[in-house]
Amino acid sequence: MKLSRVLRVVIATLTVVMLLGGSASGLGVVIPTISWTPAPLSLDAGVAEDGVAIDGNLVAWEYGSSIRVRNLATGVLRTIPDSGGGQYDPDISGDRVVYMDDGAGNDDILMYHWSTNSVTTVRATAAEERYPKIDGNQVVWWDATNNDLWGRDYDMSGFGTALQLTSGWDAMEYDVDNGRAVFVSTVGAGPYGMYIRQLVPLGDWGSSVYSFSDPVASIEMHGDRVVAEVGAATD
Repeated sequence: MKLSRVLRVVIATLTVVMLLGGSASGLGVVIPTISWTPAPLSLDAGVAEDGVAIDGNLVAWEYGSSIRVRNLATGVLRTIPDSGGGQYDPDISGDRVVYMDDGAGNDDILMYHWSTNSVTTVRATAAEERYPKIDGNQVVWWDATNNDLWGRDYDMSGFGTALQLTSGWDAMEYDVDNGRAVFVSTVGAGPYGMYIRQLVPLGDWGSSVYSFSDPVASIEMHGDRVVAEVGAATD
């Protein structure tokens, strides 16, 4: 069961103002002034809203048991078509939103296309497929029935069908960025090894590139940088 809480969904816009000031030498001094301007996206106090994701002008979030998407450039707000079940954990890249959907009686991975206002299936089997992440053409997700990480490449020159990326890991935190996947095992007493795999062209995991001494609660990768939430478990 998914626990939800009522949240306000807001967008904070970064504004940079360049101020010109004089100096004794007569050269201009450029001083940046930065301010954040919050604006509400959804303020429905009667509906649980959670799981916000943003890329470019599109923002997606859980709205009760459905997912809403807003285009910040046009103001258009849409609700992803109902499958008869719940929709959770959206992630977004470009005009694509991937998410979990349990309309078939178990968790599957679906993709919403903003440009065509349509939904396609990423992965739908008897297994529980959960927690999708997307970057560009690459989608990865967790098979919670068999404890495997899977991926799919939506570039026609890549592996268009679903591909099993790991085997034998009971639990992990993972992400995808710029044609690469990263994961850290979250089982046992440590150390917890971090692995990176090239997806385009498809490569191997190889050996661990780093080890954490404490458990990793979340991980994100951008370019050549990885950030992780790390800390010993407490009661």
